[in-house]
Amino acid sequence: MSTLPITYDATFDPPPAMPGMIADLAFTDKIVVPCGTAATPFGAVVAYVTATGISVLPIGTNPIAGVAIMDHQVAGRRTATGVQQTAYVQYDAMSVMRRGRIWARASGACTKDAVAKYDPATGIFADAGTGTLANAKFMSANINIPGVATGDATEIVVLGELHSPVI
Repeated sequence: MSTLPITYDATFDPPPAMPGMIADLAFTDKIVVPCGTAATPFGAVVAYVTATGISVLPIGTNPIAGVAIMDHQVAGRRTATGVQQTAYVQYDAMSVMRRGRIWARASGACTKDAVAKYDPATGIFADAGTGTLANAKFMSANINIPGVATGDATEIVVLGELHSPVI
């Protein structure tokens, strides 16, 4: 795969993934974390408060649970404007991947084979992030995914491997 950012045209090329989509059928480890007051985007880093087990953003010094997996039930909800939801909201039971390969949400450039970095304020991945996800790396460069339905925004994804055996 090229290290340059790739853009897909939803009219002709279906995108390879959506943020939070499990990448393959390899061994994975998943848990459920209750969503706290801050919405957690699919494909973002999930941290939790030790005393309650409830997710928290910004991450700060809280322990990391993993990366939020996309949930079709949650994604099927529509906002008042008819736009598809792309995040878990308070009281949702978030499926979180702790080990395996997942299409993560990115906000900028991601370098293939680099250590996975994220922004602790948002949990979104990018090379410029100040947080490092332990034992995780980017398996691809960032990929631009256009919105499919009217009102859907363009998104950026990166293939991440959690608990990579080579790091």
